[in-house]
Amino acid sequence: MSQAEQRVAELRAQESQAQAQIDASEASWKQARSSLAEAQAQIDASGAAIRSASAQLQASQARVETAGAQVGAAAAAVGGAQAQLAQNRVPLIDATLTVPRDALIIKRLIEVGALVQPGTPAFTLADTAHVKAAFGVPDVRLRGIRLGSPVTVTSDARPGVRLRGQVTAISPSADPKSRVFQVEGTIPNPHRLLDVGLIVSADVAGRSVGQPKVVVPMQAIIGRQDAPSGYAVYVVEGEGGNAAVRLRPVELGQVYGDRIQVTQGLQPGERVVVSGPALLHDRQAVRVEPGTSTSTSTSVGE
Repeated sequence: MSQAEQRVAELRAQESQAQAQIDASEASWKQARSSLAEAQAQIDASGAAIRSASAQLQASQARVETAGAQVGAAAAAVGGAQAQLAQNRVPLIDATLTVPRDALIIKRLIEVGALVQPGTPAFTLADTAHVKAAFGVPDVRLRGIRLGSPVTVTSDARPGVRLRGQVTAISPSADPKSRVFQVEGTIPNPHRLLDVGLIVSADVAGRSVGQPKVVVPMQAIIGRQDAPSGYAVYVVEGEGGNAAVRLRPVELGQVYGDRIQVTQGLQPGERVVVSGPALLHDRQAVRVEPGTSTSTSTSVGE
């Protein structure tokens, strides 16, 4: 082969090599262009997603602002309702009766729905944390009893219960009818063992004053025909036109002024004839009129 032919072959080889490089470069360019197109598509898709997310964010912000406005309106409504409630509570409070401590209602003076004026009493209450025991003491037993003297009370209604307190009041004068002095003791009652109105026996400084004695006016006592040394009273039984008197033998005890103790034959509360009992006879029918001379037998402390 001549040199010229050899040179041509070399040039053709270089041409083929250059063409191969061109083809490779074109392939790379096409691949890069395809990648660029894919990246642009991804960018476009990301931009759309961003725009969609931004739109959603704006919509959410709008909803949040709307909800905030609704919350504010609801809070304002609640505040108005609370103010109206507080305003309406004022007359309700004015119509509500309260007491500063626990108390027992012993009497109701008004009815539900009644229209009352300010200052009208509604209930009678009792604070039973401390109770007062009132009893009568004859003058012969009043000596030694002073304010602050210890007093112990018992009651048949509360067997085994003994409550202690002290004397808090002593009447300065005796009752003109029973001729006994009124004494008052205050008894702590934290467990409500003593009820209001309960009958008790009292022991003051070792002196029992709780056992009652039945007394009647002196005028009610008459002599017994069947027993010259005995005594009797006429007891009224029945009411109105059906009333009659019964002769009741009695035994007498201590004198209290114009009254005398009946130790046997008479119970507290029974009615006896005071005026003109000697003119009556047993089982005689009588009519009791208001203001007539009958007396209810009463009791005093020892």
